[in-house]
Amino acid sequence: MREAAPSVSRASDEAVMQAYPAFGGLLRSALSFPELRAVHSDRCDWELLQGPARAPDMAAPRLVGAEQITKSLRVRLFAHERGWRLVYDDTGSFDFLDGGRRIVWYPAADAVVEAVRLDVLGRVLPLALQIGGAGALHGSAVELEAGAVAFVAPKRHGKSTLARALVAAGARLLSDDVVPIRLAPYPVTYPGVQRLRLWPDSAAWHGDGSRADGPESGGRTPVELSDLELADRATPLRAVYLLSPVPPDPANPTPARRVPLPHMDAALALVTQMKVANLLGAEQAGATLGFCAALAGEVPVYRLEIVRDFHHLEDAVARILEWHATSRATSRPAEAT
Repeated sequence: MREAAPSVSRASDEAVMQAYPAFGGLLRSALSFPELRAVHSDRCDWELLQGPARAPDMAAPRLVGAEQITKSLRVRLFAHERGWRLVYDDTGSFDFLDGGRRIVWYPAADAVVEAVRLDVLGRVLPLALQIGGAGALHGSAVELEAGAVAFVAPKRHGKSTLARALVAAGARLLSDDVVPIRLAPYPVTYPGVQRLRLWPDSAAWHGDGSRADGPESGGRTPVELSDLELADRATPLRAVYLLSPVPPDPANPTPARRVPLPHMDAALALVTQMKVANLLGAEQAGATLGFCAALAGEVPVYRLEIVRDFHHLEDAVARILEWHATSRATSRPAEAT
């Protein structure tokens, strides 16, 4: 189970609904999200409601997919006659109704509020995006001079570290952990969770401290950025980088090298980095591949071989900034650089 913390109190009928811009839409919720910026608005793209402790029985449920979060914690996705249900072992169930626009949370008895927020931002909203025809990659994204670039990879591959270094060099953070993408009329990404979380060694290197406080940290140090370091608008996506850390090589001092992937290789690679691909399972594999193929057809996808050494990080960042210094970086190169 995740770390202990005060349980979530049950919402009353008088609960105040607050609006939060996130992932290219507007979330209205009685559950507060300090990770997001609250705004005054009566409209919403998603409405998060809190139901009773016991979720209603599903009509003709069908298991779609599952994901093991930790050794003792998993999440499962079911399809049923009214929509979809995401079931967490520790925080409860989330029903997706009205095409994913209305989300009802049925709390588990000892749900931890910080874990609930992480679940909503980490998988619930990305799943709502996917149900609505958009998508989300597992990665970090920053806004550069020529547009947005995204860095995707499994855990502990350096996505947040690289994003933090780029922000220190003048980029602006769009999102960490989840990169929301809409394809039409052209691929665009949006501000998401704009709070970086670094592993202690990376945080210490960047001068952000090395402590990881609170159950929501997951062992990582939250990094508070200034408003000037945060992107505040939708941004055209110019490139996606699949991080491939390599050890230092004295015979080849290049800190970063990018290799363009052919279209279908790029699409298949992106499928593995979709935030909720495991939950959507084989049943939705065609739709997931279709989204990734469309994205790879519009945006260059590279394997980014980057030296895994903090002492080379500044040079790697300079290389990336050079690649995206002008709008010419939008064209797909013919060879590795």
